Amino acid sequence: MRWNAVIKMIAHQQAVIGFDDDSDDVVIPVKYLPYGCRVGDVIQIDISFSPYDTLSRLREKINN
Repeated sequence: MRWNAVIKMIAHQQAVIGFDDDSDDVVIPVKYLPYGCRVGDVIQIDISFSPYDTLSRLREKINN
């Protein structure tokens, strides 16, 4: 899934991100933004599910 979002505010090493549909705002650490981003910049956020990594984590948990 991919969303466009706007950086609404940056303060105290935290950024407030607003989505195009004006639904929810999300606060994330500035270190996760691309270098040089500023308030008003549009960023793209991609989220995907990794079933193989999930299975690997479950196996590690069981074995420990």
